Amino acid sequence: MSSPSAALIASELSEHPGVDALGAHVHRVLLGAATARDLGRLAALPDEDHPLEPEQAETEQGNVLEILERGPTEPREAALLAALLVRGIAREPPSSAEGWRELAVQLAWLAARTPVSAFDALDSVLRDRAGELWRALGTVAEAPEKAACGRAEALVAAAALARARLPRPEKRPPRSAARARILWSKRPAAAANHHPKRDSRASSGQYPRARWPRRCSA
Repeated sequence: MSSPSAALIASELSEHPGVDALGAHVHRVLLGAATARDLGRLAALPDEDHPLEPEQAETEQGNVLEILERGPTEPREAALLAALLVRGIAREPPSSAEGWRELAVQLAWLAARTPVSAFDALDSVLRDRAGELWRALGTVAEAPEKAACGRAEALVAAAALARARLPRPEKRPPRSAARARILWSKRPAAAANHHPKRDSRASSGQYPRARWPRRCSA
């Protein structure tokens, strides 16, 4: 049985009473790490006026706080974090083209270094605003120097665009799908976690473990 996608989980979470708080929390943790380009930030709890209680973080896919603490070990857990991340983005979207470009780099950075890939849920959650993020991902793929990022992020963005289902102009892969596939075949090790066949490997017990820092006990 295949694991639910981030898009499906995002839809199911709409009935969760604490989805907005969970989305905001995951947004702060994951984008905080991506903004600093520091995986160590995943082990740092964000400052919050109203911290979440463990019972508030329970979902059908697992407890969000527990998954953030140890890192996702199954595709459904990574998809849960991705779904909540995109819901957090929907509540606090960028206000400028530069902001969307930075967000695209952050999502690509996370997907290149952890199992959390938010691209599947962009259209269903962001709806009309998703086009702005897909266009920004096109910039990351075609001109990483303009987006101030590296080759790993560019390759992840190209792969996400190449796999995008809807053929809208802003989602077409850079130059051609063939070029994106060639780039992907030459991806660096840093991008290896974000692989189209990850779910099939997961079903056979080969799911790649995140390089998720352990929280230090007080």
